[in-house]
Amino acid sequence: MFNHAKLRRSCVGDNPIQGVNLPEMERKESHALTFEQGRLVLEALPSPVPEMALVSMTCSLNVAELLALRWKWVNLNPDPAVVGSEVLPPFSLAVRQNYYRGEFCSVKTNGRRRNVPLSAAVVAALSELRKRPSHRGPEDLVFASSNGTPLDERNLSQRHLRPVGSQLELPWLGWHVFRHTHATLGEQIGMALSDRQAQMGHSDVRMTLHYTHSDLDRRRQSIEELTARLMGRGNSAENQPVLTLFDTKTW
Repeated sequence: MFNHAKLRRSCVGDNPIQGVNLPEMERKESHALTFEQGRLVLEALPSPVPEMALVSMTCSLNVAELLALRWKWVNLNPDPAVVGSEVLPPFSLAVRQNYYRGEFCSVKTNGRRRNVPLSAAVVAALSELRKRPSHRGPEDLVFASSNGTPLDERNLSQRHLRPVGSQLELPWLGWHVFRHTHATLGEQIGMALSDRQAQMGHSDVRMTLHYTHSDLDRRRQSIEELTARLMGRGNSAENQPVLTLFDTKTW
């Protein structure tokens, strides 16, 4: 604060807190769901929260990226889609914006600007969501309120995530848990480290272990298996029809 004041020429002289030793930072313990816990959470949540959680756990979007996602950046078809000057691969979505503290903004790092594959179950879930009578245009938000405005992450957490977490004895359940779940379950099914980092959008070379390229189709196979096991469909989705993995009755 004092450094900022000096930059604004609102304070002169030495920083009065220079040399003060701060206490060691205590970080909260990170949590991730198991496949069974993830399935129970998805079954207990009301729409559109389970769709958001499913996209987060299978595509590794954080809540700010989920709230900013627009239909033009979601390709639910078997053919590539052209969005402006970009080509969006079949059955994939593109992360291009955040919605944070009431403002739309660009993603915070270049690595977060990424394309991620969608499993068949997620394609089916989002296809059902797009059948709603309004707010289906290219610029409309995928996860929107009844009047088309962005949802409030805190309200969703207090009204839905926390009660479900309490019901399932998961008091730490929150939005960021879904992103941790993606990384943890991806490792459990043997997803390549470079693919996990590409999914998560980590661009720091120390975090990505110098990965340079990751194939979207290769990642899709891992995401199909992750989704199938998360939803209690067995260990593999190889023999499932393209758009029938998602059982709309449970939602």
